[in-house]
Amino acid sequence: MVAVTDRAAKVLREVQQESEAEQALRIVGAQGSYQLTFDQEREGDQVVESEGKAVLLIASDVAESLTNATVDCKRGPDGVRFFLSR
Repeated sequence: MVAVTDRAAKVLREVQQESEAEQALRIVGAQGSYQLTFDQEREGDQVVESEGKAVLLIASDVAESLTNATVDCKRGPDGVRFFLSR
């Protein structure tokens, strides 16, 4: 299971609100790394909620490869950067 820090959940919620998207962000695998993209919830997803609203979706195959990982973020001069740690 993938964990999300409170700070990252808050920023995910902010990104979702700023984009006015009705969708949550999804972690997708891409050429040996991971990216975030807006998507709809699918059957079997791990769903991370913040304040009762889905903010992060993780497909079961991706969640399996990220077992015990934590999503966090940092704000810097170039904006917000999300990262995974174990």
